[in-house]
Amino acid sequence: MKKQIFAGWIALGLSGMAGAQEYKVLKTFSGSDGANPYGTVLVDGGKMYGMTSARSTLGFGTVFSMDLNGSNHTILHSFAYPYSATDGAQPQGDLIRVGDTLYGMTLVGGANQPATGSGVVFRVDIDGTDFALLHTFSGSAADGSRPYGSLSYVGGQLYGMTSAGGTSNTGALFRMDTNGGSFSVLHNFSSKLEGEQPFGDLLAIGDRLYGTASAGGTGNVNGAGIVFSIGTNGAGFQVMRDFRGGPGDGNRPMGSLLELDGVLYGTVENGGSNVNRGAVFRINTDGTGYQIIHNFAGGNGDGSDPLYSDLVAFGDSLYGLTQFGGTNNYGTLFELNTNGGDFAVLHSFRGGSADGRYPYGGLEIADGVLYGMTANGGPSDIGTVFSFVIPEPGVWVALALGGALLALRRRR
Repeated sequence: MKKQIFAGWIALGLSGMAGAQEYKVLKTFSGSDGANPYGTVLVDGGKMYGMTSARSTLGFGTVFSMDLNGSNHTILHSFAYPYSATDGAQPQGDLIRVGDTLYGMTLVGGANQPATGSGVVFRVDIDGTDFALLHTFSGSAADGSRPYGSLSYVGGQLYGMTSAGGTSNTGALFRMDTNGGSFSVLHNFSSKLEGEQPFGDLLAIGDRLYGTASAGGTGNVNGAGIVFSIGTNGAGFQVMRDFRGGPGDGNRPMGSLLELDGVLYGTVENGGSNVNRGAVFRINTDGTGYQIIHNFAGGNGDGSDPLYSDLVAFGDSLYGLTQFGGTNNYGTLFELNTNGGDFAVLHSFRGGSADGRYPYGGLEIADGVLYGMTANGGPSDIGTVFSFVIPEPGVWVALALGGALLALRRRR
């Protein structure tokens, strides 16, 4: 797990953060600057980077940067309209940064097979220059198709997954160089036993990768999804959990995993004890200790349906988003203790011109502030970027007096 120590937090905690505004809309999209973001923002070097899936100067989404206070929004790349063999279209995942270069994937675009294309891997520098396609997915048995998730940078190479393509057209796990060379499929999600249709990111711990597939597995007649691990060389694929669905277990893991002290945390969109409203689970990295630690209930006091939700952590608390639930059923930002206790809705999205609605992605954390996006809401109802200050100044002071403040986020 990547650990970040923020020296400025001691002064921040002692100076009375309780008076600060906790939730703030930083950016509302208008269409000409992008629309409908479905991923998670990347916070790095005092800037925020993200993607929208639709509309822009040209039409099929954007890569953008902006300051952490919402100013200086800049379009780094507009994906071409109509669909183009030389560009991507409709990105659904997140960006990663290696040096001064951003890497990402688009759901469609690239070579027109079918007419919309099967998606691409791309790079663009943080100043918007040097955009290039590194790989165009063909959708064939020897390649992937339609990537919903994001890339991971491990040992100098890029790893990722596609939701389709491969030998059974149910997804593939691949590796490639950062210049686009040496592309290879390391694993085909080729049978119900090994899961199908991965949507999230890969988490690297040592020489193994951990992830989820949203369908397949033996725990449910219809295939409720799996948690898996595999070596970075493609060997040793292992199903760690077969979700069973129904009230006693999860169904359809659509997000990514977070690791804390040898324990993996994740979400499932359906399943749980409250009529398929979803759940948060934990499982040890050796496959033992599986446990549902929160069943979403919907309604005013809880969230529902965490979709592509990537958890982050501060201390012993997890933070995440749900697509529905809350006072308006427009989604929530929640906090949950890692042992499953002390659940709280920190913000219920209201929609309208002043707030977002329907967060589909996850959260990023930097200096005690959470950052995220909603797919709708704002004056044009096509999405927002928001921030939320973690409201625990008393805990910050105690930690500051004891030493350093520690925040954790998922490694990508």
